[in-house]
Amino acid sequence: MDFSFIDPQTQEAVLAFKAKVVQKYPVTKALLFTGRSRRAHHGQSDADVAILLGD
Repeated sequence: MDFSFIDPQTQEAVLAFKAKVVQKYPVTKALLFTGRSRRAHHGQSDADVAILLGD
């Protein structure tokens, strides 16, 4: 995942979430989308993450 455009707090949260999901499911990719991915968020914005699973 390319984190060059994501603020450090979002990066930490996404990586922690992905680490938990990977323990139970075969993750092939994690995608951050909407406001946080465009740096168009405010302090109370959530982070939307799509998790793609393999077989």
